[in-house]
Amino acid sequence: MTHQEFEQRYYADQRDFRRTRLIGVDLQGIELATLDLQGADLRLALNLPRAIWQGANLRQVDLRGVDLTETNLSRVILWKAQLQATNLTRALLAASNLTDANLSGANLSGALIDHSNLTRANLRGANLTKAVLSGSNLSFARMDRANCTQSCFTDANLERAKLEGTNFSEASLDNCNLNRADLAWTNLSQADLSGTALTHAKFWQNNLHNTDFQNANLPEADRHGASERGVSANLKLKEIFMGHYPRNDYPQRKSG
Repeated sequence: MTHQEFEQRYYADQRDFRRTRLIGVDLQGIELATLDLQGADLRLALNLPRAIWQGANLRQVDLRGVDLTETNLSRVILWKAQLQATNLTRALLAASNLTDANLSGANLSGALIDHSNLTRANLRGANLTKAVLSGSNLSFARMDRANCTQSCFTDANLERAKLEGTNFSEASLDNCNLNRADLAWTNLSQADLSGTALTHAKFWQNNLHNTDFQNANLPEADRHGASERGVSANLKLKEIFMGHYPRNDYPQRKSG
């Protein structure tokens, strides 16, 4: 749909733009919450950062590779949205719904994503340096090899999250729920995990230089995981962190 076609429909009070591809449509000043843009392709729309996003329903919208630097996306519904390689540097995403969204390779450095829902979100390889995700739900999220240096996850829910190879150096993970999370090869150097729940969390070959575990829930290895890896169910957590398992019994790290 061209800008002219969009204007004709918009000024005729038509608001249904579901599954529409907007090409060259200028959205500056448009209140997206007044439009039905579910499944729309907005990659070629103009002035997206200057649109009014708050409260918009953008389920399954396509924003791959779009530059949304410092854009206010607070309270936006982005369920199953395609945000691969999107630039969300210093964007405001507070209280947004990013359930099942694909943010792989996205730049979220300095973004405010607090109290948002990122359940099952794909954040593989994303840049979350200095991002704030305090109080957010990231249960079952995939964050393999994401860069979370100096990020804030205070009070966040990361239960069963896949965090293999993620860089959490100098990150705040205090009072987080990391129960059953996969933290193999994760860099936790100088990270704050005080008061964090780690029941049945999986650790392997982690960098724990100056990591703070004060008042954290540090359980022993669970029997199911222990039997799979050929280790004792009474193995102490320090040994788990340092990778003191029989090397040939633990799955090799996948490359690529």
